[in-house]
Amino acid sequence: MIRILHIIGRRPVGGIGGFLLSYQKAIDTTEIQFDYLLCSDTEPNNFDFVVNEYGAKVYQAPSLKLSNFKKIKKIVKQILLLENYDAVHLHSANMGFLCLKIAKQCGVKLRIVHSHSTKFSTNKLKSVRNYFLCKYNKKYLNSMFACGKDAGIAMFGLRNLKNITIIPNSILSEKFRLENTIRLKLRESFGITNEIALCYVSRLTNGKNHELLIKCMQILKEYNFKLFFIGDGENEKELKEKCIVYNVEKNVFFLGRRNDVNQVLMAMDIFCMPSKFEGFPVVLVEAQASGLPCVISNRITDEVVFSNNVMIPNDFDVEKWCETIIKASGIKRYDGVSLIRNMGYDVNISAKKLTNKYKELLEKLN
Repeated sequence: MIRILHIIGRRPVGGIGGFLLSYQKAIDTTEIQFDYLLCSDTEPNNFDFVVNEYGAKVYQAPSLKLSNFKKIKKIVKQILLLENYDAVHLHSANMGFLCLKIAKQCGVKLRIVHSHSTKFSTNKLKSVRNYFLCKYNKKYLNSMFACGKDAGIAMFGLRNLKNITIIPNSILSEKFRLENTIRLKLRESFGITNEIALCYVSRLTNGKNHELLIKCMQILKEYNFKLFFIGDGENEKELKEKCIVYNVEKNVFFLGRRNDVNQVLMAMDIFCMPSKFEGFPVVLVEAQASGLPCVISNRITDEVVFSNNVMIPNDFDVEKWCETIIKASGIKRYDGVSLIRNMGYDVNISAKKLTNKYKELLEKLN
C-alpha cells in the first residue's frame, strides 16, 4: 500500500478540490491510500465528507496566516512522524516552505509539487511574493507535476519541461452524459422556458472576468438569452451591483456554489469561460463532456480544447463575444462522453496512470 498525503492551502470548494475528488473516487484504494492536510479555519464541507467515504483522513491546520506558521509546521511534523507516508503531494506551492523541508527531515521519500495554474496570483504583490516562495521549493522537491504544459512551465520553467509529469484534470465522464429528464426538470426550476441559457461555472473572483459576460447581456438579452453564474466568491456583491448598473439584473442569475454541476450543465445550452488566465480548467473538460458548445477566452491553453464546438474570440471585445455566442447557439449538442474518453481524460484511465507514476517514482528513490 502506497500512502500519499495531499497538502492544500485551504479547504477546497472547486478547482483543486474537484481534481482531488475525481481521483479519490477513481483510485484503487487497495493500492493507494490518499489522506489530506488542509489549512483552514472553516468547518468541514462536502470535500471532507466525500473523501471520508473512501477511507481518507482529513487533517486540519490553522489558516495560512503569519501568526499561524509555527503551529502549521508543528502539525505537519506531528503528522509525518506519526504516519508512515511514502509521499507528500503539495497542491499549494506557495506553502512549500511550511512542509517540504519538514517532509525531507521526517524521511518522506517522494516530495511532489503540483502546479495547477499559469500564474502565481491575480494580485501583483501576491504574485511576486508567491514567485519567491515557490523558488524555495526547488531545494526540497524531487518531483514536478502540472495540470498541463503551460502550468508546468509557469511554475518550474521551460528548462525543466522534460522533467515535468503532466497529470490531467480528468473527470468521471459518464456522470456528465445528457439526461433529458434532468434537463427539463432543472430548466423549469431555473425559470428557463424558450430562452437560450448561458452558464459560467467559476469562483466569483478577480481574473475570472464575469463582468465581460454581464456587459454582453446588454445585447444578448434582446436575443432571448439568460445568463447563469454557478459559484460563489468575494466579488458576488460587486457583480450583482454591476448587473443593476448595466440593466440586466432580470437576465442574470446567481446560483451559488452547487454540488450538482454535472446536472446544471445538462440544463444549459452554451458554456462560457472569459477567464483572463487559467491552468487547465477542469470545468471546461466537464462542459465538453456534457456536449455543450463552448465560448472561451484566448488566454486558456489549447491543451483543454478537444471539440470542434469550442469557439474562441480573439480578445475581450464585447461585440465579438456576443457575435460568437449567438453563432454558438446554432450548434447542436454532441456526445461529449465518448470524446473525453477517446482523448484520455476520463479519470478511470488517468487514475491508473497516476498510480503507475507514484510507483515508478518511488522505485527510483528506493
